[in-house]
Amino acid sequence: MKNSIFIIIILINLKSFGQKNDADEYQNEWFEKAKIEIKKPDLVGALIMFYWAYENNTESELGKVCLKKIDSLKPLVRKEQIDKWKGTWKLTNKESEEEYFLEISETEIKFYEKKNGSSEKKLVKTEKILFNEINYGSYPTYWELIFSDNQIWNFNIIDEIDENILFVSKTNKVGDYSIKHYPNYRDGRKPKDERDIYERIK
Repeated sequence: MKNSIFIIIILINLKSFGQKNDADEYQNEWFEKAKIEIKKPDLVGALIMFYWAYENNTESELGKVCLKKIDSLKPLVRKEQIDKWKGTWKLTNKESEEEYFLEISETEIKFYEKKNGSSEKKLVKTEKILFNEINYGSYPTYWELIFSDNQIWNFNIIDEIDENILFVSKTNKVGDYSIKHYPNYRDGRKPKDERDIYERIK
């Protein structure tokens, strides 16, 4: 019995040692990939990979270096994203008698609507740009916006497709917006895209 317990303890320790080695190895891999993204430069890609490296071992010396890299990149990434978002956008994929617009500046987002037949847009509300500082799960969400009604919005412009199209995902839970994972149906059906789609008009 004592021998069995001793063997179990050894196996547990070996497993823990192996897991730590794996975590350290993955951490080094993601750290090196992040440095490559920095040189491109792809700040978003670098931040994501530094975050993944950090998550593999938050207590290691390299993990602490990664956290500093993340903190340094956050304001740069956010500034880069705001520069892409700035402008006036019109909602294009919702059937309604009203028209809806976003006007995005460095510090705030103004929401407008225009009644059918009207020539004037009406200001509905204004939201200060407030970025999320809390992450849940395995994907960084430092560019999500938190609004006064506790809604969380994620803006996404896919440069390779069209820099004048803004995809907007909404949720009430940090890190849980719908653009992350769309299912792939075996019968060829396409999943419903729940995002709002805005087109730049100015």
